[in-house]
Amino acid sequence: MDKMALSWTLVAQLLMFLSAMGILSHFLFKPMMAVFAKRREMAEGPRERAAAMDGEVTAAKQTVETALAQARAEAGKLRNALLSKAQSDERSVVGAAREQAGRSVAAAREDINGAVRRAREQLTVEAETLAEELANSLLKV
Repeated sequence: MDKMALSWTLVAQLLMFLSAMGILSHFLFKPMMAVFAKRREMAEGPRERAAAMDGEVTAAKQTVETALAQARAEAGKLRNALLSKAQSDERSVVGAAREQAGRSVAAAREDINGAVRRAREQLTVEAETLAEELANSLLKV
């Protein structure tokens, strides 16, 4: 009988344990697990958002760097185009200036040659006049 009493005691303890577990589970463990889950969510939520934002920042940074590289490439092309146009314009302006200078030099040479011709003609006329006056003055004496 002792064994039977032990088994009734064991059954009674088991029933009390199960009822205590049921009550504690309902009033203590479930609310505690809910609080733990909420804490974990509150801790993990910002981390996940931070990780997502970090990914967005990395993607945005890549986009900006790509756009910046494209802008630099376009600026380089535009700079080279403007530089070659400026050099072409410089060559045409210098060429036009040389041509104008050449025309001015040619015109100045023509003016000088004309002035030299006129001076020679005048000198020839004056030399003839002086020669006549000299001859007249020598012959009269």
